[in-house]
Amino acid sequence: YEVKTDAGEILLCVPRGKKSVFACGDRVQVAGTGPGQGVIDKLIERTSLLYRSDAWRQKLIAANATQVVLVVATEPSFSDEFLSRCLCAAESQHLKTLIVLNKADISAGLENSRALLAPFAALGYPILELSALGDVDALRERLVRFAAALVGHWRAGLAQTALLSSALFSGASGSSVANAAFGAKVMAPALVARGYPPAHAAAIVAGASTIGPVIPPSIPFVLYGAITSVSVSRLFLAGAIPGVVMGAAMMAAIWLMAKPRGLPKDPRANLQEILISFKEAFWPLMAPFIIIGGITTGFFTPTEASVVATLY
Repeated sequence: YEVKTDAGEILLCVPRGKKSVFACGDRVQVAGTGPGQGVIDKLIERTSLLYRSDAWRQKLIAANATQVVLVVATEPSFSDEFLSRCLCAAESQHLKTLIVLNKADISAGLENSRALLAPFAALGYPILELSALGDVDALRERLVRFAAALVGHWRAGLAQTALLSSALFSGASGSSVANAAFGAKVMAPALVARGYPPAHAAAIVAGASTIGPVIPPSIPFVLYGAITSVSVSRLFLAGAIPGVVMGAAMMAAIWLMAKPRGLPKDPRANLQEILISFKEAFWPLMAPFIIIGGITTGFFTPTEASVVATLY
């Protein structure tokens, strides 16, 4: 188990005894056994305990929770029966509950989702509809403008912009799929319009997308850490330098191929244009630093980081 001490240190601990069962959120007393290691001596009394139950088994989810946020989406459609079970578990512990309907921009599934949630709204449960589509598009545009101001005047400037903007966007998405969708929607058509062969434009977008899972924060790193009990903060730090090296190598490859292929470049941006684009992109650029900094310093967990990033 990973145990966070009052001083903010993360210890890898084992329970004392064979049948000890702990949950995320438990408060415990530990004794150090070595650098970064310890033994769990005592479980402090829990104030609440959440279980996920069905007809066959009961699984301990979390302890000492004070509020439950249940996130469902318009697509794929969710089960109102499963949502009811979650609400029953929360009510049994007298916990405040918020239901969040994500992907509210998908009109095809919105009305059906609202119909499924109508009985819960009638019972007085607060329901929040969210969509990040517009905010993500605005974020992309700011990052692209900043990347173009920095490297647009290089050989194959638009291709370099596509690569750098993808690397910057990786710090907000952490996903190669999101990067590929971003490149296919925004950068690939622009590259073809500037005279890049479609196959070349696709190769640039595909290559740039591979940086997403390496540059922190990374969704695959979080999943790997959760499955293998490896420190997510250490995985993030381990991916930073390889991600930068990958990006620099790709930019060098594009630069070397630019002259033989006659790829165009844009006029050099002056200092004022760079500063203006940096000012516009400042808040999106800060997102990965806030997430990584908070996790590595122990200020919040990877799970809590997702909430912080959403609010940010």
